[in-house]
Amino acid sequence: MLAALLSNGIVVPQAFAEDAVVESLIQRGIQLRRDGQDEQAINVFLDAERQEPRSVRVLLHILTAAQAAGRWLMADAYMQKVSALKDDPYYQRHEDAIEVVRRAIAGRVGTFQVQGSPEGATVRLDGRQIATLPMKLPTSVEAGSYVMEVQSQGYYRLRRNVTITGGVLTREPVELNRVPPPREDVAAGAEPGGGSAASAATPEERSWWASPAVGWSLFGVGVASGVMSGIAFGMREDRAQTWNSESECIPSTGQTREEACGNFKDDAETYQTVGVITAIASVAFVGTGLTLLLTGASDNSNGALQSNGSAATGGGLQLTSCGAGLMSIACRGSF
Repeated sequence: MLAALLSNGIVVPQAFAEDAVVESLIQRGIQLRRDGQDEQAINVFLDAERQEPRSVRVLLHILTAAQAAGRWLMADAYMQKVSALKDDPYYQRHEDAIEVVRRAIAGRVGTFQVQGSPEGATVRLDGRQIATLPMKLPTSVEAGSYVMEVQSQGYYRLRRNVTITGGVLTREPVELNRVPPPREDVAAGAEPGGGSAASAATPEERSWWASPAVGWSLFGVGVASGVMSGIAFGMREDRAQTWNSESECIPSTGQTREEACGNFKDDAETYQTVGVITAIASVAFVGTGLTLLLTGASDNSNGALQSNGSAATGGGLQLTSCGAGLMSIACRGSF
């Protein structure tokens, strides 16, 4: 509606009329828009703006051309420029039409602000940097879904999906976690006379396999396997007793015991096989789980003693290594 008003030959008071050069550019831009060449029209109107930067008529032409071309951020920026000149007679004359365009743009452009730390972290939306922290003022962003990335040297990168709604302010809180320093950087914390830098360094981070959770999980699976083994052997004994019982397994005339009660024998053999397998699995899982738990506790205790500079004089048991053998666990250490 505003574009139609601007394109018609509206008579503007002489005191506010643009000079011949600006008028020529405006008419050229209007013709390009009628030909469906909105992008080219924007460039022509921008030339007119350089001639008359405070002309509400020129700014409105840029705004409506940007809107038609789908350049909503540009349209929003020029709407703000036009709003700053609302006391202009040309603005007041077309205020109703301008308000319609304002609502259309508001539905396609929202404001976005990230709050958090660390200072200096870069904020990107779909790979395009839009700000650095602290972000004191919101920025205009086209409505839609984005992948937000916040990154800073020495911190883990944060990556999150965000949705920005037109006409409203969207705030995202962030807090980046610091990357732990490498082992050699921590060596400087050794106490004087407490040994070499290597002995003062903190233990290297253990792999997921050496974590206590894995040890306890394997230990639990081993216990469960042991329970299953006991149940299987119990069922095996029950079937064997039935097979051997003269009162429960009574062959009919002309039948052998195998023909009459062979199913009990088969069940007993099956349960025996299950019991043996689960018993072996129980020993293996329990042994491995205990090994992981003991070696993990050893690493922690040794690291604590070393960090305190008292490895040579500290009391108690210090395990150096553990391994699982056949039906056994072997550990080495010192008191």
